[in-house]
Amino acid sequence: MPLADVGRDARRVARTRIITDFIAAEMPSAPPDDAHDIAVVLRHLLSHRSWFWLTREYGLDQERVAQVVTWVIRTLIDTAEAGDLPTTLEDL
Repeated sequence: MPLADVGRDARRVARTRIITDFIAAEMPSAPPDDAHDIAVVLRHLLSHRSWFWLTREYGLDQERVAQVVTWVIRTLIDTAEAGDLPTTLEDL
């Protein structure tokens, strides 16, 4: 099965729920839908698939990936907490 086509796995769904619930809890002032969507994107950054692409395809070493992903997570949460949330297409 190709890496991008892994199907749904109950264990992965459960891990995703734990991670997204934790991240969303870090953004209490964000509307629940925005907090969830941001958390899902961050969950993707924490996935082995994302790590694979960043290290193998794009050539970043693991330490650099950890630094950048940590910065992205901190930046997105801080930005969301400051009230700068994802826009809808109508807002663009």
